[in-house]
Amino acid sequence: MKISRFILFILSILLIMIIFTNCAESKEKLNPGKEEPKEDDPPDEEDPIIEDILLSVSAGNLNIDYTGYYPITFVIQPPSLQDKVTVQYLFINQAHSEHLELFNSSHEEYPNSVRAKSNTSGTYSLIIRASYGGINRNSQFTITVSLVEYPPETTKDLTDQEGQTIAALASLYDASALNCNVNPIDNINTFSKEYLDNYIRGVDISSLIEVENAGGKFYDNDGYRVGDVLELLSYYGINWVRIRLWNDPYHSVSRLPYGGGTNDLAKAIELSQRAKKWGMKVLLDFHYSDFWTHPGQQALPKAWLPYYDSANADALAAVLKQYTKDVLTAMYEADVLPDMVQIGNETNSGFCGYNESGSKPNEQKLMAAGFAAVREISALYNYPIKTMIHVTDGPSVVTWYINLMRNLDFDVIGMSYYPAYEHGTRAQLQSLLQNLANNIKKEIVVVEYSVAFTTRTHTRLQNMAGNSNAHSQSFADLTSSTGDRTIRSQAVTIRNFNNDIMNHTLSGGVRYGIGSFWWEPAWLPLTNTAWAFTAANEWYRMSLPGKADTPNSTSPGSNPRVTWSAHGFFSYEGTALPSLNAFLQMMGKTAR
Repeated sequence: MKISRFILFILSILLIMIIFTNCAESKEKLNPGKEEPKEDDPPDEEDPIIEDILLSVSAGNLNIDYTGYYPITFVIQPPSLQDKVTVQYLFINQAHSEHLELFNSSHEEYPNSVRAKSNTSGTYSLIIRASYGGINRNSQFTITVSLVEYPPETTKDLTDQEGQTIAALASLYDASALNCNVNPIDNINTFSKEYLDNYIRGVDISSLIEVENAGGKFYDNDGYRVGDVLELLSYYGINWVRIRLWNDPYHSVSRLPYGGGTNDLAKAIELSQRAKKWGMKVLLDFHYSDFWTHPGQQALPKAWLPYYDSANADALAAVLKQYTKDVLTAMYEADVLPDMVQIGNETNSGFCGYNESGSKPNEQKLMAAGFAAVREISALYNYPIKTMIHVTDGPSVVTWYINLMRNLDFDVIGMSYYPAYEHGTRAQLQSLLQNLANNIKKEIVVVEYSVAFTTRTHTRLQNMAGNSNAHSQSFADLTSSTGDRTIRSQAVTIRNFNNDIMNHTLSGGVRYGIGSFWWEPAWLPLTNTAWAFTAANEWYRMSLPGKADTPNSTSPGSNPRVTWSAHGFFSYEGTALPSLNAFLQMMGKTAR
C-alpha cells in the first residue's frame, strides 16, 4: 500500500511538469523571441491612443512691417501626426478679422504655415488649433502689424545724367547755391518724436502730369534723371502732396483742356496713386468750379447752373454733397482715399457762385454739405479723413473769416500766406498763428506758401517772381533786397515758415501747428504748361455766378505763357535746387 501511494505521488509530479513544459512551449511559439516588457519600458509610439495624448501645436509671435504676405509657421508634435491632424486658425477677437486676412500657404519653404496680410496697424491675437482623434490642442500667439512699407523700385535712370551741377546752378542763377545750409527748428529737441514724424512737409504738385506730358524731366543733385519727381521729393523728407480738383476743366464743345494742370478726377487719382506709392499722404483740394478759384473768383461749375438759386442754396447743396461723395467713392475704388479734404479754395470772398455779406448763410450751407459728405464717406469706408477750410488775404481777413465759420464741422484751418504778395511779415504770421491756436483751438496748416528763388527770365515765363519787399525779406532773415529771391533765401524761408508753425501754435499744452504745403514746386516753363490754354477763353467769357470776368472780356487764355517756375524747387531745366535740403536740415537731419 505504501509503495502504491509513493508511485502515484511520483506520477502526479511528472504530469505537472509535462503540463508546465507544454504551456511554455506553446507560448514561445506564439511570441518567438519576445521578452516580457519591464515596468519602466516606454509605451509603444504607434499606439493611436498614446499619439492623441502627446499631440501638441506651437507657433511663435509674428511682427509684420509690410503689407505683403507673411508666413505664420507652426509645429505639430509628434511628427507622425503631421499629415493627419486638422488645423484651424481662430481669432480671439472676431472684429480683428476685418483687418487681418489669413490665406492658406502652399509655399514649399513653409509646409506648415498660413499667410497673413493686413492693411491696418495693430496687434491681433490668434489661436492655431490642431485636432486629431477627438483631441484639440491650442497655441495662442500674436501678430503685430506696423505697416512700414518697403520702398518701391527706384525710377532713377543711370543712363541719363544730364542734370546740372551745383556749380552750374550757381553760375546760371546765383552764388548762394553753394551755401544753402539752414539751422534746425528752434527747440526741436523738446518736440515728441510722434509730432515730428507726423509733421506735414507738403507740396502742391497739381500741374505735374501736364508738365510731364509737355516733356518735363527732373534730375537729382547727382545729375541723374528720376522718372517720378515724387520719388525725388521723398529723398528730402516730403511726406504729403496737395492736389486740386476741378469739375470739368475742358471746352464744352471741342473738349480741349483749359490748362493750368487741367486737374480733373482722373489726374487726381493718378497723382494720388503715385504719391501713396512713395509713402506720402494726400490732401485733395475741391475747388467746386471748372477752373481757378481764388478771392474774387468763385465760379459755379457749368453743369450746376440749373441748380443755382441766388436766394437759396438748398438744391445746390444737395448736388455739391453728392458730387463730393461720388469723387471720394471713385478714389476709394482706386484704393487712394485722401487723408485730408479741403472744401473750397481760398473761400473768404465767396464760394461756389455765391459772395454774400454778413453771416454768409448760403456759403455756410454749401460748405456744411461738403464737410458732411466727407464725414459720411470716412465712416462708410472706416478711413480717417480730416477736413480743412481755406482762407487767404492776410492776418485780419484770416481772423475774421475763421471766427465767422468756426461752427462748421472742420478739423483744420488752412491758410495761404505769400510774403511777396503782401500777406504779411514773419512777425505778423507768428502773432496770427498764436492767436488762432489760443482762440480757435483747431489744427493749423499753412496750405500755400512760396517765394521765388530767382528773378531770371525765361521765354516761356512771364514775371511771376513776386516782389522784393519787407515781408519776403523778413522770412529770409534779410534787412534789404540784397540776397532776396535767391536759392539761399528760398531755403531760409522754408525753414522759418515751419519754425514758426511749430513754435507759435502751442496753447494749453497742445501744439496746433501741424505743417505746410509749398505751392507748385515742379511747374517747369515749357510749351503747354501755361496757367491757362486758349481753350480756357470759353470759360473766361462765360457768364457764370461767382466769376470775376464779364462776358467777352480778354483773359489769360489769350496769352498762354504764365507759369510759376521761379517759385519752384527745380531749375528751369529741371535740376533739384540745393534749397530742398532745408526740409532735411530743419528737422535736424543731414543735407544730401
